[in-house]
Amino acid sequence: MTRRTITLWLGALFILICQPYVKGQSFDENDYYKTPLNHYLLVNFKKDYKIDNDFDTDDSPLLQKAIDFVAARNGGAVYIQKGKYTFSEVRLKPGVHLQIEPGTVIKPRREGYLNRQGQHSEYSVFYIGIKGDQIYDDMSITGMGGSFTVNLSEADNHKGKAVTVFNAQNFSVSNMKVLCDGMVLSPISILASVYKGKILKVRNGVVKNVSGEGLQYWLNLVKISTGDNLYIDNVSAVGGTTLGIEPWLNVEPFLMRHVRVDNVVAKRVANESGYAGVVLNPRLSENGIIKIKDVIAKGSATAVSIEKQFLNDNLRSKGFVEGKLDPSTSIRNVKATSSEKQAMVKYKFFRYLPCDIRPDVAKPEGNKQYTAMFSGPSIAPILNIYGPKINVSKESVIESNGFPDQRIYVTRNMKYQCK
Repeated sequence: MTRRTITLWLGALFILICQPYVKGQSFDENDYYKTPLNHYLLVNFKKDYKIDNDFDTDDSPLLQKAIDFVAARNGGAVYIQKGKYTFSEVRLKPGVHLQIEPGTVIKPRREGYLNRQGQHSEYSVFYIGIKGDQIYDDMSITGMGGSFTVNLSEADNHKGKAVTVFNAQNFSVSNMKVLCDGMVLSPISILASVYKGKILKVRNGVVKNVSGEGLQYWLNLVKISTGDNLYIDNVSAVGGTTLGIEPWLNVEPFLMRHVRVDNVVAKRVANESGYAGVVLNPRLSENGIIKIKDVIAKGSATAVSIEKQFLNDNLRSKGFVEGKLDPSTSIRNVKATSSEKQAMVKYKFFRYLPCDIRPDVAKPEGNKQYTAMFSGPSIAPILNIYGPKINVSKESVIESNGFPDQRIYVTRNMKYQCK
């Protein structure tokens, strides 16, 4: 082989490896997460670490030891056989993949996670990524051929999450069921972090085949606070919102502009007896393209809610401006079935319900008017109070059951003035 041939071959290989991921147009999972060609090392967690499969035993230290062992040897997989495990604050490292057998049940520690004031602090069963100054690559949590369960409901501390993703790229979370009764944080959270004044975003990831039960109205099963090139597929929830795309980080205006969502696609999103299948809110960021299709809601307030950040005088005085969604953002193939009583309806959106079907409830006082929720009637398949034009309209709804024609697509100007 000549030097020129070798040079050309290496150049082609470099282009193949370094070719950027597709930008927000594709619904092909392979464009968002590159599955490792092989795992150089496979650890059997139950067998190799002599796990007793008893919820009373905290298995976190041993799982972390297994992860560290695999990471130190250029990556591989930790296989978790079917059983009962207690995991909390487990941190995946680059090149490590958790393969979890279907039927496995995972619980966090019941107690603990207190701050200096003795109050409950936030925690997560799994972290994908490590806080610091760099983005970590190639990590996954996978139910192998079926779903495993993360049961958060029995923990004493209700500030727990199943999976938190930050400082990560090329990651995947799949085949998981989350029980969320009583919890106050979104169970799967994709977040930004700040290091020495620099925003570190999550990039190139997949969340698929995930379900949740028992979500309170303000929770998202999958919450995306920042991210570039993310793929969401086949996610469903009972209660709350299934997929919330709402960029947010409590930072100064200059940095907040970089806490954005860009090139995100989602399909097969379902919600039952909750607030919404999908919530889009640009918050205070200028966001990129978001494409969503195949949303189903049964007895929820909406299938899709497109909202805007409430910009008060305090935020304006600090230099914040209203965020934007890219005009190419699109939503299609929405199906919704109305309910008279079981939807989770925010009080601030009562104005979009006809007077004769509004819940007969007392008006909340003060700031509670903005956040209060009631069980009541569905509003519309699509509620769009965002304002600027994006690719969503009445034609985005392909099936509507129980909604009159004038309430299939409700916009910010379609308010009812009731006595």
